[in-house]
Amino acid sequence: MIGTRTMRSSNLSIRIKPRAPYETAQIFCEHRAGKRNEALIRYRSTWYVWTGIFYRKLDTESVRAELWKFLAEALVREKRSVQAEGEDGQTQEEWVDRRFRPEPGDVNKLYDALMARPEIRVTDTVSAPGWLSTRSESHRPRDMLACSNTLVDLVTGENLPHTPYFLTMNAVDYAYNPTADCPRFEQFLGEIFPGSEAQRPKDYDAWDDEHKDAQQRRELVQEIFGYLLSGDTSQQKMFLFMGKPRSGKGTLARVLRRLIGTANVVLGAKVGVETPYRQTSGDCWGRPARWEDAQASFAAPILQR
Repeated sequence: MIGTRTMRSSNLSIRIKPRAPYETAQIFCEHRAGKRNEALIRYRSTWYVWTGIFYRKLDTESVRAELWKFLAEALVREKRSVQAEGEDGQTQEEWVDRRFRPEPGDVNKLYDALMARPEIRVTDTVSAPGWLSTRSESHRPRDMLACSNTLVDLVTGENLPHTPYFLTMNAVDYAYNPTADCPRFEQFLGEIFPGSEAQRPKDYDAWDDEHKDAQQRRELVQEIFGYLLSGDTSQQKMFLFMGKPRSGKGTLARVLRRLIGTANVVLGAKVGVETPYRQTSGDCWGRPARWEDAQASFAAPILQR
């Protein structure tokens, strides 16, 4: 159901064969292929629908409801006896189209047939994010970020159009703008890391240790933001934001959640971290390492409370 399709104005122009559910499932796939909020795939025993930007989970009840609607709007051909013209009392048979009236058994058979259609099945060997075709394999899936207006290669900066051939279960809800700046956020970083600058200056080596430390902390925060945005977990690190009350921890967390996308953040329970000096507690949250099932493997900041 991912690829090309034959466009039809509505299901009323679609003729099906009720006794051939596998063929009917093929027609269903062709009718929805490539369409936003309609194209379906079956991946690791779960249904997904392509939103036009990413793949969203779809429950079985929703899929069955779509099959009911599809069948109820489809046409079937049947023979019907009609009055022959010019002959009194004579009838003749002709083929006519009528609206199909599905029964539960029809939906059950179509659902089973749909599960078997190769065009909707994605092999378990493909990891998300991943490419479902070879057309864009020059871009590593882990380097791609799905924004509301484009796919962005975070390494090369190249933009690609959204495509159902890119298997991803997450996206950010804002548009990519390579010329955008963030003066208020830069000002905020300067407030919580006094003496630091947006860009490391040429005379950095001449700075005293206190100013160097502030600059390094600022750069580390930005590196953490980029690392979490990328979805990479290869560093196997968890980040700890520590500081006095009202020192910027909560603001950093709110900005980070909006940057990653609220729907892409997993909130965890209170956790405790012991050090040789003290025990710290806080809220743990982060991006799951596997988006399709949101397992709790994190590259996550802990905010001290």
